[in-house]
Amino acid sequence: MAAVVLPNTTTGTISVWGGTKDGKDAYIDHQTRQTNVIPPCDIPITAQDVRSFERKPSYEKDGYEMMRSPTQLKAEDFLNSNTEEGKKLIQDVYYEECRRLVEKTTKAALVFPVTFRIRQDIDTKVPEPNQTEVVSKGLSKNPRPIAHVDRDPTTAIIVLRDIVGDERAEELLKKHKRWAQVNVWRPIENVAQRWPLTFMNHENIADWSYDEFIGRVYNYNDPRQQFRGAIPYDTVAKGDPRYVYHYASNMTPDEVWVFSSFDSDPKMVQPHGAFWDRNTPVDAPPRRSIEMRSLVFW
Repeated sequence: MAAVVLPNTTTGTISVWGGTKDGKDAYIDHQTRQTNVIPPCDIPITAQDVRSFERKPSYEKDGYEMMRSPTQLKAEDFLNSNTEEGKKLIQDVYYEECRRLVEKTTKAALVFPVTFRIRQDIDTKVPEPNQTEVVSKGLSKNPRPIAHVDRDPTTAIIVLRDIVGDERAEELLKKHKRWAQVNVWRPIENVAQRWPLTFMNHENIADWSYDEFIGRVYNYNDPRQQFRGAIPYDTVAKGDPRYVYHYASNMTPDEVWVFSSFDSDPKMVQPHGAFWDRNTPVDAPPRRSIEMRSLVFW
């Protein structure tokens, strides 16, 4: 009998849904700062390094896949995205790179890139700038350490309608049996050692569904509406001991994750988030990354 090869692992923490103080729907009023949300729970996790797997996760089977995929753009091109020239370069060059990559990886009939986000590791000792200031500069606040899916079936359709219009959206949904939002996630400039991205594999949860395993936080007077549209709520993953956590150690800017951050097939969507790796070197550089989102139809 062949010996079983155990994957390399690390330990750390990630934040998950904490619930509400009154048992009602979760909400945050960004103007009055009133909320009934209990802060996310930090839970300990053991994350398996996919680099040590005999069979690595594949998009076709698991909904997420890591691969080597160098880009024409340099780190400064991505970090210059707060200028019109920099944003146009990403849209003209990087969007097409990602479209081809997603089309090849997913074997989809239709792929169209829609948006991107730059994340930059901010020193936690320094007060974070406000949301409006950060987004206006083309940067998100921090790697997102809260496990989540980007969209659920309700908010995904809102995004689709905002982008292509109601009539075109109806045509696409009638024509295609499956659709998804597929992200391409890439480190920028540095090897990603701080706050690596992890995926919550739910293969062991046969009845996984958006309704049961994702919490909704409704946003009122949300300043982000001007940047992301009228999305009524955020979607936060609930903890469950049956999840198996996967990550890739020391990802380079020539490597990417391709994964479903929403999928009309619930088996294929991947709750994900940045986690704090307890084995992070003390001199690890700040984590910078870009995630490119595409709408994909089969």
